[in-house]
Amino acid sequence: MFLPENIDLACSEKYILSIRLLPNGFSFCISSPTDPEVFCYKETAFGNRLSYAENVKKMVFDLGFLSQVFLKTEVVLVSDRFTLVPAPFFDAKKAKTVFDFNLHPEENEAVLYNILNDNDMALIFGINKDIYAFLLRSLWNPVFTHHVSHFIPAFLCFGDEKTTKRCHVDFQDSMITVVCMDARKLLSANVFEYDDASDGLFYIVSVWEKQGLDQMTDSLYLSGKTEKQKYSVEVLKKLIKNVQVMNLPLKATIPQEDAALVPTDLRMELCG
Repeated sequence: MFLPENIDLACSEKYILSIRLLPNGFSFCISSPTDPEVFCYKETAFGNRLSYAENVKKMVFDLGFLSQVFLKTEVVLVSDRFTLVPAPFFDAKKAKTVFDFNLHPEENEAVLYNILNDNDMALIFGINKDIYAFLLRSLWNPVFTHHVSHFIPAFLCFGDEKTTKRCHVDFQDSMITVVCMDARKLLSANVFEYDDASDGLFYIVSVWEKQGLDQMTDSLYLSGKTEKQKYSVEVLKKLIKNVQVMNLPLKATIPQEDAALVPTDLRMELCG
């Protein structure tokens, strides 16, 4: 695996490793908390020959350096299996009970949670037990998070002071994340998988209407792979007056084809 020359794995304890478990693939990012030029993001899609768990294990075995000692090792699960609970009502001992009540339980699933202190929320999510156990013993002290736990605080700072309510939509290949805010208050967070643009638009408009956002005064922010969603962007601009496509350039110098894959929350952490 090719890594930039300025990443010295003999000093891996200086870097942050972020692994993403994508719906149909795997990615990893190596970065430095002190030098934005130290940055590498690689993503690969899985085939059908092996199961998802087998593919994850193969990636970790093939990329042996992922098991090294890093300053921080984080595993980010990208999925639609999560639920939010206001912090005052959250009890860690009852996390699985709440999760199973709000979502249809799946076999062989571990239930984890992230605390979102800035939003006074707890996000509960599920992860395959075999993958969780494997990564727990194969990586150096990994922290497990859900991708929505990154989006919510990242979107917190965006918005027009004159317009309190806003909707943030992040496009991925077959998934959209929709987060609605009223000033610094979280209204809702949803993740939808979709097959075509019409389905994606239906989900976005449905959330917009459900949260009572105004087409003339409230704002819609679009991020992610918007270049592949030109039709959806144009339709949304016709429906909503204040639509902004977020341009988040990276400080890091990496090949253009790799930069296009970098997730929005990582861009927000590293953009100028």
